[in-house]
Amino acid sequence: MTRARGTSSSGVPWWAPLVTLAVLVAGVVAGIAVTRDGVSATAQSVTGGVLGVHTTAVAKKKAENKESPLTSDGTALVPVPSALTSLRGQKVRARAVPALAVVGPDIFWVGLTRGRRLLVHLQGGEASHRIRYGQRLSFVGTLVRNSAGSASAWGLTTGEGAGQFDRQGAHIEVYAPHIRFDCLNSCR
Repeated sequence: MTRARGTSSSGVPWWAPLVTLAVLVAGVVAGIAVTRDGVSATAQSVTGGVLGVHTTAVAKKKAENKESPLTSDGTALVPVPSALTSLRGQKVRARAVPALAVVGPDIFWVGLTRGRRLLVHLQGGEASHRIRYGQRLSFVGTLVRNSAGSASAWGLTTGEGAGQFDRQGAHIEVYAPHIRFDCLNSCR
C-alpha cells in the first residue's frame, strides 16, 4: 500500500499539527491581550463609542493621578478641586510633593505653585528633620475642614496665604514622625 505524498503513516498531513499549534498560540496571545478592566484591546477598537470613552476617561484619570503629587481616593488634589471640603475625612497621599513655603514650626504649604497648593498641619511630635522650602516630602494624612479662627491661631498671615487657606476650607493633618523626606536639600 502506498501513502499519499505529504501524509504520515496515520494519514494526517505533516502540517496539520503545526496549524493546530499556531491556533493554540493565537488563542493564548488573545487571552493575554485582555486589559486590567477586563476588556480586550480588540473589543475596545471594535466598539469604539461608549467603551472607548470609558477607557479614555479611566486612562486620563490614572494619568492625572500619576502627575499629581497629592491624591485622595483617586482624586488629584493639585490643582486643588473646587469641592475640596466634600473630601474631608479622606486619606491624602503625598508622593515627593515639594514644600513650597514654611510658615511656622508645624505649618507649611505643599503643591506645585502658589496657586496650586494645600496647607499641612503637623500633629503628634516633630518630624525627623526640619521642614524647609524645596524639600520633597511623602506622607499619608487626613483632609480636615478648617475650623473658624485656625489661621489666626496658627499665626498664618495674609502674606503667608491666610486668604487662600480660608477659601479652600480644608487642610491636611499629618502625624509628623510619619513624614518621609525624599529630598532634604535644594531639590528643585
